[in-house]
Amino acid sequence: MLATGPKKSRLRLVLRYGVVGGAGAAFSFLAYYWLVGSFSDTLGYVWPSVMVALVWFPAAFFLHIRFVFFTPVSVSRAFVKFLSAQWALFFLGPLTLVILVELLGRRPIVAYGVSIAFISFTSFLVSRLLVFRTQSPGSPLR
Repeated sequence: MLATGPKKSRLRLVLRYGVVGGAGAAFSFLAYYWLVGSFSDTLGYVWPSVMVALVWFPAAFFLHIRFVFFTPVSVSRAFVKFLSAQWALFFLGPLTLVILVELLGRRPIVAYGVSIAFISFTSFLVSRLLVFRTQSPGSPLR
């Protein structure tokens, strides 16, 4: 088997993260759009982002550990680290929404799209550098 260089390995990692993150962003955006469109009188524009995150976090962990980062450490330990990091980042989402909607006058759906992009980039950095840093990209889940 041919060895891959570090650049190729990083590119594959970013591509895998992009596919999983893109699917998650699409799911999150569509679910948020539906919740705001259907229940905005009841939920407003911040609570739907909370609801989407509660559904997405466990699914994201499974997809990241299975297809992106391939961590050989204890799955339960990685799950706790992942959720801790995601919850810390989670509060940036509603905060970004409030800033973009209330202070900058953007529509909630546009603000949510910007929020997803910002949180996705930050989440990748945190996941790669802190949560799954003991793995070697490309090694299968054990």
